[in-house]
Amino acid sequence: MAHQYSLQQTLGLISSLDYRTEAVLENVEDRLRRSSYLELRRIECSFRNGVLTLMGHVSSYYLRQMAQVTLQGMPDVYSIENQLEVLSVKKVAISEYGIGN
Repeated sequence: MAHQYSLQQTLGLISSLDYRTEAVLENVEDRLRRSSYLELRRIECSFRNGVLTLMGHVSSYYLRQMAQVTLQGMPDVYSIENQLEVLSVKKVAISEYGIGN
């Protein structure tokens, strides 16, 4: 039996999901900003259906892992997809900060 929802109910659900997504991303950004690893503060994130996706560049595999560890256990985050790319320090400086061009 299919459920039927009014337009108002559907828009309310979408609004609720948008609010939750915004709240999760604000919490993620706050955790990354408080990190003692400066590179983690430049990570970009998206959140959908309980999956947090990390994007950007870091200069080591250690920092790539620390980004994930820093964000583990966050409310509403059921999985972390770590798409961070590891580049040399020089390449990160050029890519992220425009230094060395």
